[in-house]
Amino acid sequence: MLKQCVPLFLYKMNKGENRLKRFYSAAETILGSYTPAVVLFFTMCFIMSEVIGRFAFSHSIKAQVEIVGLTVVLICFLSLSIVQRNNQQIRVSILQDKLSGQAGSILRGLTLIFSLMVVMFLCYATGKFTLIAYAKDYATMQLRLVHWPVVMFMFIGLLCLSVRLAIQITENFGKQKDISG
Repeated sequence: MLKQCVPLFLYKMNKGENRLKRFYSAAETILGSYTPAVVLFFTMCFIMSEVIGRFAFSHSIKAQVEIVGLTVVLICFLSLSIVQRNNQQIRVSILQDKLSGQAGSILRGLTLIFSLMVVMFLCYATGKFTLIAYAKDYATMQLRLVHWPVVMFMFIGLLCLSVRLAIQITENFGKQKDISG
């Protein structure tokens, strides 16, 4: 039925778009769910060994705070896209809930557009800082671990979030088009 109504090249483009969305969703799940879970597991093991080391040997691991701080940044920024995809963020949506139909859809779309603008600005700033940190060889205070890989993962997390917001914007306005016409 769909092939009869839509020209063939548009049908194939739509099929390719669905493949692209599936690929992106799989990549987003790996980067946003599995990678932070593995990092969180190793962080918990590291903290547990720190506690056992303090209790048993009265000695702590050098630069434990630095390592845990870097892993928390990785976990937070890599999971941003998944949080947005599943609508698990903390937000105030009183006005969006009160408005129904086309007005609510427009307000949701504008909110997503403004969010995308902020995230793109943060993505630009983080990408720029990644290059600066790499060029100037920024490192942590005690262990001298380089900063650029962590900042690069912040950039990747923000980039995934911006793609997710763009997908949600197109879906929101596509839904609005279906409602009105």
